[in-house]
Amino acid sequence: MRDAHVRLIRSSTCYDGLMSEDELICSQCGKASVWFDDSGNCADCHEANQATILPTPNRAADATILPGQTNPQTLAATEIGDYDLIEEIARGGMGVVYKANHRNLNRVSAVKMILGGRFSSREELQRFRIEAESAAKLDHPAIVPIYEIGEHEGQAFFAMKYIDGGSLAEKANSFSDRPREAAELMAKVAEGVHHAHQRGVLHRDLKPANILLERDGAPWVTDLGLAKSTSGGSDLTQTGAVLGTPSYMPPEQAAGKSVTTAADVYSLGAILYELLTGRTPYRGDTTVNVVMQVIDGPPPSPRSINANVDRDLELIVQKCMSRESDERYSSAQDLADDLRAWLDGRSVSVKPPSIRALIGKWFRENEKLAYAGFALFVGLLLCAPMVIAFLSDDFSDVYSRFSDTKKPLLYSVRAPDWLVAISFVFMIFFLLPSIGWLNAAVSRPKSFWGSLRAGITTAALLALIFYCLLGWLVFIVGADNSVNQDVAALTKLIWPTGEEPDGPVDLNRIYPGLDQIPEKERAAVVTKRIKADLYASAPFSSLVGLGIAFVFAVPIIVGTVVGYILMGRSIPGWLRVFRYLIAWWILLVFFFNAIGLLLQIFREQLMAAQGGSVSIQAQPVTLRWLMTPPILLFVAWLILRRWKRK
Repeated sequence: MRDAHVRLIRSSTCYDGLMSEDELICSQCGKASVWFDDSGNCADCHEANQATILPTPNRAADATILPGQTNPQTLAATEIGDYDLIEEIARGGMGVVYKANHRNLNRVSAVKMILGGRFSSREELQRFRIEAESAAKLDHPAIVPIYEIGEHEGQAFFAMKYIDGGSLAEKANSFSDRPREAAELMAKVAEGVHHAHQRGVLHRDLKPANILLERDGAPWVTDLGLAKSTSGGSDLTQTGAVLGTPSYMPPEQAAGKSVTTAADVYSLGAILYELLTGRTPYRGDTTVNVVMQVIDGPPPSPRSINANVDRDLELIVQKCMSRESDERYSSAQDLADDLRAWLDGRSVSVKPPSIRALIGKWFRENEKLAYAGFALFVGLLLCAPMVIAFLSDDFSDVYSRFSDTKKPLLYSVRAPDWLVAISFVFMIFFLLPSIGWLNAAVSRPKSFWGSLRAGITTAALLALIFYCLLGWLVFIVGADNSVNQDVAALTKLIWPTGEEPDGPVDLNRIYPGLDQIPEKERAAVVTKRIKADLYASAPFSSLVGLGIAFVFAVPIIVGTVVGYILMGRSIPGWLRVFRYLIAWWILLVFFFNAIGLLLQIFREQLMAAQGGSVSIQAQPVTLRWLMTPPILLFVAWLILRRWKRK
């Protein structure tokens, strides 16, 4: 049962188009779905057949996902240990809670027992013990204290403080017009959670149903059934298992990954979100649907639901619920401090996201579309100088010499020479260095290999755009080089100027063997020869285009990697940019110098194989090339290294 549940939730993350909904059908209800359990049942049928989720008595939205549960047993006894059971007050995913009276102390307490009673599995017993032990070592006015841990006739139980004001789940909708009370309450809860974190206890199932209220409104955190020790030790969670309550769990927990204290911070933000808006952050018809929403993207902003929510409170909620764990509050106490700062009218630590942060967030959420748009924009900028240079040629003036000839649209505009110079200066000294930096700033790679992958992806997209926009220009230049001599010779033969340095044009010198072809066939043969030469230039033109793309790709990849290295440093922005530019130029010179060295060695080896006697040592330039790359690489390392003060 546990394994089937784990596979069900894990498969729900595989929705990226590997299978369509009309390819697989549920074996029970016949509906199309994209994932199934081991019996071939869809999520709805799986939930109907297996008791994997038991709702709390308050709301189905507070249902806690557990890896496996036994059928609840009805308690026939009216006492357990020294306690007289009065009434059942709560029932959750793993346990049942009774209001009870201690006979000797005459004290009303809450007694919790495992839902499965003496038929509970070993795992349930261990999880129950972890909950009791976790709560027992905590002593904070916002955490329900444990009075006693015991066993009665094989039935494990523990007694704790009885809170008679109900749970926050019953009153969550009443705080939307009382933001100060909501902030005060959550500040106390956050301080209690921070107390647990400091003692190595991670809750992992914070939600309104697990926050009890005194009659005066004081909050108490309870139900540590999914608690985990942050210092290691026993953990009943398997890799890929999803535990907790979907509407309040962070994306990493919903995806079955390991979690840290940042997960509880996210849950605190989700609770505050509900208090301010009157609804849970995510809603869905099924539990799996809610889990998918948590994994896919952020919820609507609180102010889009309740326009009266204060802007600073919204920022606090959004920081708590950041999709990346390292972007949330570093501790629950920091959250409490910000809430108290807001209550006191002081500035909170979180600020509205900058334009750069908003762009970066959009890029991360729409990575493929963002990369395509970014590459298209930069590709147009890279192609612009070459187009301007092409338009600056004197072809436009040629058509003006023919009065009855209409000038083609391509030559209707001529760019001045100064514009060509400015465009190439802009491309070489501003655009090329900045592409890698912008790529690293927007994509925010997490590792060196991630930055390398981002650089290669952007470079490949730019190469594709270059070929789509200017590939024809590369072939035109190649064709021009191929047939230029032929066309010039033929035109001079037809209209000789008398100033040819080698005398009259001799086509036999240009086309050896032409005199052996019958004169009446020469015109057709020469025409075909020119076409053949033109077609033969296509492969070479393609290689030239690839070479140009490669030359442009290197600065982009190098810039992205260098930008990633320097953006993680705690140095002033101007110094970061300055070091980036120096390192970028040095690494480019190093790279192309190394390429030149390899080509030089290849040329000399080729000459030696053909009988030449040229050696590397005989040419000082080659020796200088051998020494230059390592020197440049060492200088770049000095610039990029993390300097520390002694």
